[in-house]
Amino acid sequence: MPPWNSPVARFITVGITNTALSYAVFVLALSLLGGYSYRAGVAQMASYGLGSAWSFYWNRGWTFGAEGRVLRQALRFTFVQGLLLMASSALMSVTVDMWSWPAAPTWITVMAFITVLNYLSLKYWVF
Repeated sequence: MPPWNSPVARFITVGITNTALSYAVFVLALSLLGGYSYRAGVAQMASYGLGSAWSFYWNRGWTFGAEGRVLRQALRFTFVQGLLLMASSALMSVTVDMWSWPAAPTWITVMAFITVLNYLSLKYWVF
């Protein structure tokens, strides 16, 4: 298999599209939430939820070529995504809302860390 067609390359491709979609939702939610005190945490939940649905669909079939047991995979996927959502939302809320770090670079850093954990979880436990 050529390296550009490997599971890692596919995961990266899904991740790039997922990141673009998630970040757009994050920025939109931030602007819609205006002066709400915990807006970064809430915006992260919205963006992560949409990104998770996108990720399950594309990673299940295209990246990992998983078949059968959709419910089991979906439950495991949801469990992993829930944990990662809580971790990323908490990190965003603490760093941006409480410590006043800039939202965009903080989001990129947090999501890079979450992405590594996500790939390992999907590869070795979910699919």
